[in-house]
Amino acid sequence: MSADIYLLRHGETDWSQDGRLQGQLDSPLTESGRRQARQLGALLAAHLAGAATPMNCQVSPLGRAQETANLIRAEAGRLLAPEQITEPRLSEIGFGDWEGLTFDEIEADWEDLIDQYDDLDWLFDAPNGEGYERALARIQSWLDDQSGPVIAVSHGLTSQLICCAYLGEPRAAVAGFTLEHGVIYRLRNGGIETIRA
Repeated sequence: MSADIYLLRHGETDWSQDGRLQGQLDSPLTESGRRQARQLGALLAAHLAGAATPMNCQVSPLGRAQETANLIRAEAGRLLAPEQITEPRLSEIGFGDWEGLTFDEIEADWEDLIDQYDDLDWLFDAPNGEGYERALARIQSWLDDQSGPVIAVSHGLTSQLICCAYLGEPRAAVAGFTLEHGVIYRLRNGGIETIRA
């Protein structure tokens, strides 16, 4: 794949600040999350200043990603294509019965399941959740469709999975990719570059 992908994670939200799983549910950006989104827009504008044509922007349909993308657009507007594309394949992984719960609440009721894992890999096995194989299939489908430069605004675990799928890494590697708020991850030529303010 030759696409140049600028992968951005949405800003901090009320629930992420509380350690509460969102998945397909939503909570608004915090003030810090809105600041992170504006900083991403300014960083993107500085990085793309010499671009000859506006870039396409694809965004998860979930509210926290849409709000982040709108704040980015306010900073880097002329560098982005006029129409923003809502892309369902960039949605967060579905966490089923765990959505809306804190990590402590999950551990209290599903300790036997979680104890089988060394890291956050257990999130893929949430009861009634999307699961690793289905999530990977939609991510791979999205990656396969990318042919030109694109800005993608997505979520924490989905972005980790995108990075691993792009690099051809196995499921066990996903938890090792921690993507920060306010940072651009550029997927290009088979590698991942981190762009910071």
